[in-house]
Amino acid sequence: MSFDGPNKHFCYDVQAEVQRALDENNARVAEITSTCREFSEYGAEELAETLIKGNKTATEARSAILDLVKNKKATPIRSTDMIETKQSSEFLDKKEVKQFSFLRAINALASPADKQAQEAAAFEREVSDEAAKRYGRPAKGIIVPNEVLKRDLNVGTAADGGNLVSTELLSGSFIEILRNKMAIMEAGVTMLTGLEGNISIPKQDGTTSAYWVGEGGAPTEGQQSFTQISMTPKTIGAFTDFTRRTLLQSSIDIEAFVRDDIAKKIALELDRTAIYGTGSSNQPLGLKDTSGIGSQSLTSFGTFAEYIGMETDVAVANAEGGSMKYLINASARGALKSTEKASNTGMFVFDNNQINGYDAIVSNQLVNNDAIFGDFSQFIVGMWSGLDLTVDPYAGATAGTVRIIALQDIDYAIRQAGAFCFAT
Repeated sequence: MSFDGPNKHFCYDVQAEVQRALDENNARVAEITSTCREFSEYGAEELAETLIKGNKTATEARSAILDLVKNKKATPIRSTDMIETKQSSEFLDKKEVKQFSFLRAINALASPADKQAQEAAAFEREVSDEAAKRYGRPAKGIIVPNEVLKRDLNVGTAADGGNLVSTELLSGSFIEILRNKMAIMEAGVTMLTGLEGNISIPKQDGTTSAYWVGEGGAPTEGQQSFTQISMTPKTIGAFTDFTRRTLLQSSIDIEAFVRDDIAKKIALELDRTAIYGTGSSNQPLGLKDTSGIGSQSLTSFGTFAEYIGMETDVAVANAEGGSMKYLINASARGALKSTEKASNTGMFVFDNNQINGYDAIVSNQLVNNDAIFGDFSQFIVGMWSGLDLTVDPYAGATAGTVRIIALQDIDYAIRQAGAFCFAT
């Protein structure tokens, strides 16, 4: 059959349109397949077939993959809540968690030749050995597994050992105690606990675009892009000294006291490195040296206009969020209580624990003339599974003390650098 008549051009147009549609579909399939393969560690490859058969655009596919990644690794992200990651490696039941004793573990480490101490800590050593296998790392001393770190002894609740807990002592898990001891936690950072292996936090760094189109036209497909922020474990070590007589006690109160003291020592260093960590010499990278955060110069402890400048810096970066706070030190608080917003107004920069309506958290980890403003929910503190306890029985031998060394793997990540302004 010949198409030399008036329908010839129509046939060519149809063929061209069909070919164009095929090319577009092939490109869509290729992009979806490639993106899913890039995030295969999150199970995205299994999603590819569904997205393709569902005739999803590349933009819709990227959005679905982003949701998958978030659900796998970093959701829900809340501004003030501590996030507990799902633990496939948890192996102790509730009874065994309560049975684990910091004191027995420490005494066994402090007295390796004491047969009675070793026998008393047989359960703790067995748990430590199993934890080492599951976490994929050898113990330097005795590993306290994540389930024990989350253990809570509730005052007044007999089933939880509460009748043995002094009402004067704080009740709470090791992790909760740690959280409460860290000033930066009060600012609303996000805490991820019980991590295993290197992890990646999704970060969206682009959005789809809108277009004006004429009648019968179609908008150009926008490109939604996202990247990943890596977190790798870095080991923090802290030590505290106790008398041998204290450690020989079997009191639940002493157990809680030892736990609290170890958490406090770790918290102080975590606070410092969260701000000033160099990212070198085995330290995580803190806020101050993070690329992309805003900067502001302060006159002495700062003027009202300079603090407004910090807020403006974050606003211009379109990074305002739900956990906007200031972080200052005690000297700055004292100075700002008597620094007027403007001359002869009787209105002061620091008022009712706030600066310009934003809560101001006080931490002496900040050096004089330094201040931070930002959305602290964008700052992530990651803790890996298990606290490694070791003992040095010789450092304080002449004084009759035992040095307990606690090792914990941690790292920091900032999802949106523009959400912070560091003033100095």
